[in-house]
Amino acid sequence: MEHRPVPLDRFRLDASGATAVEFALVLPLLAFLLFGMAEVGILGIAAAEFDNAVFDAARTIRTGQDDGPKSATAFETLVCSRMTAPRTECRERLTVSVREFDSFADTAGPAAGDPGGQFEESGPGAVMMVQAVYRREIISPMLAPVLRSSRPRDIVLRATAAFKNEPFG
Repeated sequence: MEHRPVPLDRFRLDASGATAVEFALVLPLLAFLLFGMAEVGILGIAAAEFDNAVFDAARTIRTGQDDGPKSATAFETLVCSRMTAPRTECRERLTVSVREFDSFADTAGPAAGDPGGQFEESGPGAVMMVQAVYRREIISPMLAPVLRSSRPRDIVLRATAAFKNEPFG
């Protein structure tokens, strides 16, 4: 007796659409990896740019330049002028702190905290610590849990510099 395939066997044995189904299953993972790599690369560039902007702005304090910042707002403006982000957006997302300490050992505890927006002017030879936090919007919200973001679409970039002012004056 000859076995006649039932109508469902015809679909089960046909492999012509298997590639499309497999691609549809793998596509979300590939898209996540592709966007993830792009996002991490963009964040790396943004973090380097932010670090350089903060260190350049801190150098004006360290060297005692006459046109250096005299307030937290002026320091934020100086940092934002060295970044590619739009200035109004940068100022809204940036928090800074410029503080004077007696020694470098005293900077260890405060360095772990968030900046509070204070600005202390200093003189020659003063030990200073500059902290800055920039909340950058991420492109892929699905990466926020992976990047341990505190807000659904933001990632926090931090820059801290401790230095002793040069003997200017």
